[in-house]
Amino acid sequence: MPFSDSHSDASLDDRLRDVPVPEGLLERLRSVAAFDDAELDIHLRRVAVPFGLLDRLRRVPSGGLRPVRLTEVMLAASLLLAVGLTYVALGAGLLLLSFPSSEEQPRIAGRWLITQLPVEETQRSLEFQVASSSAGPLDSSQRAATVPHLNGPPVTLVSTFPGTSPFRELPPLSSDPLGPLSPAHLLLDATIYRWGVFGSHKPFDELPDLKKAPGLGRRGVEPPLVPGFDFAFFFRYGTHPFVFPAADPKLQTSVVPLDVDPASYELTLRYLEDGELPSPGAIRTEDFLAAVACPFPPPQKDALGLTVAGGPSPAGKVLRFFQVGVQARDLPVVERSPMHLTLAVDISASMRWGGRLKMIQKALRRLLDQLRPEDRVSLVAYNEYGNMLFEDLGRDKAEVFRSALDALAAEGATNIGAGLGQAYAVAHHRVEDSGKANRVVLLTDGRAELDGDAVGRIESLLTEAAARGITLDVIDLGAEQGDVGSDPQLIGFAKAGGGRARRAVNAEAVYWALQEILTGKEQWVATGARLQVAFNPKAVLAYRLLGHEARAMAGLMPAPCETNFHPGQSATALYEVRLKPDGEAQVAEATLTWRDPQTGKGHRIVKRMRREAFASSWVRAPMSLQAATVAAETAEWLRGSPFLKMRSRPASVAQIREMAEQVDSRLAANGPFQEMLRLLDHVEKAKPYRGRGPR
Repeated sequence: MPFSDSHSDASLDDRLRDVPVPEGLLERLRSVAAFDDAELDIHLRRVAVPFGLLDRLRRVPSGGLRPVRLTEVMLAASLLLAVGLTYVALGAGLLLLSFPSSEEQPRIAGRWLITQLPVEETQRSLEFQVASSSAGPLDSSQRAATVPHLNGPPVTLVSTFPGTSPFRELPPLSSDPLGPLSPAHLLLDATIYRWGVFGSHKPFDELPDLKKAPGLGRRGVEPPLVPGFDFAFFFRYGTHPFVFPAADPKLQTSVVPLDVDPASYELTLRYLEDGELPSPGAIRTEDFLAAVACPFPPPQKDALGLTVAGGPSPAGKVLRFFQVGVQARDLPVVERSPMHLTLAVDISASMRWGGRLKMIQKALRRLLDQLRPEDRVSLVAYNEYGNMLFEDLGRDKAEVFRSALDALAAEGATNIGAGLGQAYAVAHHRVEDSGKANRVVLLTDGRAELDGDAVGRIESLLTEAAARGITLDVIDLGAEQGDVGSDPQLIGFAKAGGGRARRAVNAEAVYWALQEILTGKEQWVATGARLQVAFNPKAVLAYRLLGHEARAMAGLMPAPCETNFHPGQSATALYEVRLKPDGEAQVAEATLTWRDPQTGKGHRIVKRMRREAFASSWVRAPMSLQAATVAAETAEWLRGSPFLKMRSRPASVAQIREMAEQVDSRLAANGPFQEMLRLLDHVEKAKPYRGRGPR
């Protein structure tokens, strides 16, 4: 039947579906790859026309399509007109701002600081109150600007001015694209125009619970391949079993990675924020020890100090805890040049992965204490867009700094070009600030894949800025433990900007990377530190290592046993041992070796643990052992350790809390230990992990 004007598009679609697909069409289309229009036309001409299709199409009246075409033309014209008028209005506004009249030359504030003033109206563009020269200088309280907050209501920026001159004239757009412009008029900054839009990457926006991703890394100690090791127990429970040193010489020596990464401890905190317990398989006892272990006695001469301690185990009278602790010395304060630091923080959705944004916030709060009175910091946050949160802030405005950090939240896509462009626009305002080093620090997870042309343009701009004294350093939080290195694009950016790219997998690593940038020096006090504990089979009946189970799933290998130490860092290894009733006095011997990072010279310390050195009661145990015991018991309960269930009185959170209330008063006032007590309070109220029954 011929088609009529009354036939709808749906009816036409139904009839076209009846037309059979020519044989071989799909295979031909799949073989077509990246042809231009002319080549595509040639290939399509070779496809046979279905029988009867032309006759059917000729019967479709042309008048039925005219209304659709007319509507499309009108819509296109409307859009063209709207876009054209918008560009005309924007151009006129830029001309008016760039070339003010001689009678009313605008003057712009030099700096802007965040304040906690309420703002009634939410807006998406900067609105600055500009006073003319004829009006005379205004008090800083009269000068305010409202800016959109990235993740909530807008905040108000209030200007402050150095010296006696509170204003400076806004210069016209310079032919020099990197010339200094007022930060209050970032819209007019030629630096940002040069960076432009390099594209956004949105890989993780739809994935839930990104902040609870544990992250994979090389961890653990490979069990010895000897008959005396209970592999059946190890594979069933995922926990080191008790081993008998007399059964095999290989079981008499234990080499422990000196772990300083509290990854699963911080993961637990993120779960408890939502009132839920983490998965037992995500808990690592060594991470809790790294997070809560209080400092050991500082070394007197060497870069590292070694401490051994012992006391009763909560499991009962026949078992005891044996602790080996390593403490790094502090570095002396060194003189350095004042610095202006521009921080470009990635707040895209992928920064929720593993709590990366929280790592940055924690590290930057700690960095505040290391700033000197003459140092200045600016903060830029970016996702699809870049936003300057504050500029040229000193240590005396620490509360403003903390408030801005607390307000950050990860969402949206990643536009690394927008973040760098905004950061360099701010940094260029400080080019003429003689005596201060000018550095931009990009903190990101590296998940922004750019094409070669965009990368080349960015590197060219970075090289140009480096020639003017602005250096770029990159802190890459996207590289997991065990990765070969940072993202290659980020390494290229740092090299072009005259700086370095550094990896960071936790807040501690972020902090020390920032310290290296501030001081210009490596912050290692010891490299290649290795701890070995030898148990005396004539004194020790059995022992087990708490934590450090090898996680060899998904192609991951056990962790290297050598560790580098930053100033003031500490690490601990904890064993549960059963002594022979009539055994020898010497229980174990701990050996610590390391290299001097400056000279490469090797060092060695040996400490022996004797039977009489074990504390007779919990209250008499050393403060470091008390902290380690509470941390280990908490982690063992969270992971569902079989050893806690084998006790005559199974362990509970209430018992751990009761034990924690009897610690040394100095430990009770320790910040990390107080955080552990708060964690225990939340654990008691938290819901079980989804997919697991009540404990």
